[in-house]
Amino acid sequence: MKSFNRLKGVVLSVIMFAFMSSSQAALAGSYMSTINLPVLHAKGFAYKANFPIPRGAKPGGLIKHVSWNWNVHGWPRGLQVYLCQTAGRCLDVSRLRSGASVSFERSSATQPFYFQLKLSPSGPAPIAGQQGTITVTW
Repeated sequence: MKSFNRLKGVVLSVIMFAFMSSSQAALAGSYMSTINLPVLHAKGFAYKANFPIPRGAKPGGLIKHVSWNWNVHGWPRGLQVYLCQTAGRCLDVSRLRSGASVSFERSSATQPFYFQLKLSPSGPAPIAGQQGTITVTW
C-alpha cells in the first residue's frame, strides 16, 4: 500500500509538471508585423505609422522583448524616429535602423505599436519612407 501511494504521488507530480509546462508554453509566442512607412513632406510634423496586430497575439501575454527594423531613403539630418506602444511609452530609435530592446518588457503583447517619424525644420524634404518591421516576443 505504501508503494502504491508513493507511485500515485509520483504520477500526480508528473501530470502536474506536464500541465504547468504546457500552459506556460501556450502563453509564450511572438508575432511579426510589417508596414509601409509614409512619405514625409512637412518639416516638424509627427507622422504616425501603425502596426497591425496579427491574429496570433494572445490576450494576457506580457512582452519579453521587441525587435525592429525601419528604413527611409537616405539618412536625413535631424530625422527623429520613435518606436511607441502608447504616447507615454516610446523608444528613440532615430540612429538605430534595426535593433532590439526590453524597454517594453511586461507590457501587453496585444497593445499595438507604431513608429512616429518627424523631420527636422532644417532637414531635407520630402523623404520617402520604406518598410518598417516589428517582432514582439512574449
